[in-house]
Amino acid sequence: TKQEQLKHAEFVYYEYAQQLMGAKIKTASFLANAAMTDVQRQQSLSSVDEEIATNVCIDDDKVNVVPKIEVALDEEKIFTFIDQIGSVITHAAPKTPIFRVLDVSPSTVSLRFENASKDVDVIIQTALCVNRAEAAVDAKRRDDDDDRKFEWTESKCVYPSEDENVCTVVRLMQNQKYFIRARYRNGYGYSTYSSHKTLRTKKIGLLIDSKSSILGGYEKQTLCNLLNARKFPFKKLKCLYSSMRDGLDVNTCHRQCQNHENIMFVIHTSDGNLFGAFTATKWITNNTVDQKDEESFAFVLRSNKYAYLPQIFNILCRESMAIWYHSKYFCLMGTGYDISIYKTCGKSDAYTYACKGNYDMPTKYHLNGDKKTFTVTNIEIFTCLQ
Repeated sequence: TKQEQLKHAEFVYYEYAQQLMGAKIKTASFLANAAMTDVQRQQSLSSVDEEIATNVCIDDDKVNVVPKIEVALDEEKIFTFIDQIGSVITHAAPKTPIFRVLDVSPSTVSLRFENASKDVDVIIQTALCVNRAEAAVDAKRRDDDDDRKFEWTESKCVYPSEDENVCTVVRLMQNQKYFIRARYRNGYGYSTYSSHKTLRTKKIGLLIDSKSSILGGYEKQTLCNLLNARKFPFKKLKCLYSSMRDGLDVNTCHRQCQNHENIMFVIHTSDGNLFGAFTATKWITNNTVDQKDEESFAFVLRSNKYAYLPQIFNILCRESMAIWYHSKYFCLMGTGYDISIYKTCGKSDAYTYACKGNYDMPTKYHLNGDKKTFTVTNIEIFTCLQ
């Protein structure tokens, strides 16, 4: 009947609507490809800009129903959509990082990212090559199944320069082979990992007494890095006194350090900071005479202030006091004094503190994380040898 024919025609139109929806989905898939140029988009969309039609003949009582639909895409509206929506798609997934190695030290590696932008965070992973078998696998299958081949760990990074595209991976072990890879992250998700690079950290050139309880592996490497950059002339640090080993006693300290020269102090505070100082003078206990030393410097190895990186601070005035070997103090350095470690430093007192005086520190209480006074959990004193 004619009513049945009309229902059939409505069904055919419904089928066409589904085809049109498929065309829209196909168009959206083109927009999702952020790598396409405008010309490529236009060429792809032209394949959709076509007539979608069909003819249906129903020969019943000589009634012919010929439903037909034509699809015409408005190019101007389409490309407006691409400009407005396509740009969001472009930034949704960061590109795979491209980076190169700038510098390698015993405990750090500096990397420059060639395609980084301000809206992405850099995530760096390292894997330690523990045997020759891994190195052989790496040579044959450099980028296949990295997650199964190596034990990747996310590395701590710092940004020591104004160049936002340069970062430094820290806390690596000296003289070790590492694999390193990276990916980007933004508010929409993660990029794929880059191909990994292979490198070997440098060997420490300074030998530090194995009896030291205050300097762990990372702290030793950090100190060596600072001293190597300064072209420190000594090759060995011998521990003369350790409060953990010898007890926190100022008389024992003076007795064991007396007549030694090229002295280095390392102090660990209850706030978790690790800092110290060096003087080339000779240890002679004297309660009235201080000494000048233009070779003296202070340093910080670890700070509870994340932004305070390991650093050496030179003496400002060569004519001012550098060191005073006072019998009541473990350490008394600088004008003011920059580092004052009194005999009762194991508990809170007004004579144990760090304060900017004669050394070129950026903030007043920089050594102890912007806090003046502290208690000492450990102090070690070394003599530096050739």
